[in-house]
Amino acid sequence: MTALLRLLCLLFCVLLALGDLSKSFGWFLDELHYLEVLLGGDKVLHLGCATLSTVAVLLFVDSFRVNSDPSRILLVLVFWGGVVSLVELHQMFVPTRQFSWGDLAANYLGVCLGLACWLVIKAITDVLASPRQVDELR
Repeated sequence: MTALLRLLCLLFCVLLALGDLSKSFGWFLDELHYLEVLLGGDKVLHLGCATLSTVAVLLFVDSFRVNSDPSRILLVLVFWGGVVSLVELHQMFVPTRQFSWGDLAANYLGVCLGLACWLVIKAITDVLASPRQVDELR
């Protein structure tokens, strides 16, 4: 199951990267714009993609279960915050794209929401994985 989870997390992030690159190269602009409008607009898309990609990255890193050191999670969040910053900042240099402080803020909010979602997922899976805790709940 963990191998499948890792694969799905990686696949999701690769698909997001391909979507971003295709927009930067000017490929499928009409289709991407339609998808953007269909999903609720630019800011909603930034927020949603940043949230889901943060959850995917944290699930991927946590699937290795090296340790549950909070500093490791903080390092991942700082790294991922840098990635979403670079994704937005590179748009200043691409003719088909445009930098926006609002998009950057939506990305950062998405990283924070992704962390919150991951913490909830982790708490639920930890409770379900521990039979002793399930017995205590009864």
